Amino acid sequence: MNNAIQIKMTVELDRQRVVDTLINALEGGSNYWLTSYSLGKGDIETCLNELLNGKRDIIVKENDRDEKSYIVGVRDIETALQDMANRYPWHLKNLVDENDDAETADVLLQLAALKEIVYG
Repeated sequence: MNNAIQIKMTVELDRQRVVDTLINALEGGSNYWLTSYSLGKGDIETCLNELLNGKRDIIVKENDRDEKSYIVGVRDIETALQDMANRYPWHLKNLVDENDDAETADVLLQLAALKEIVYG
């Protein structure tokens, strides 16, 4: 029998924090498993803002033998953040508290693209 008390709460996260975290993942935090990514034309910050507004996707390529590609959209990011809250709350806390690092960024991108933490 589980003796835990479940608490559900709503956390508001500034979109710019999510953009900055994704930049961190794409430009360094996930480079050990990420072969490449494609956002289309434009600078990375504008592209990621458009992603969060549902106007574009990211294509990420995994560095494995099959070099699988994943399309990541706004719903994937939202689901990854919810998954982070449910399964890895310390990473979400670090993100909200602006105490995140490359590991937190990597967790967000892995959850969005791979739907689980596969690496690290």
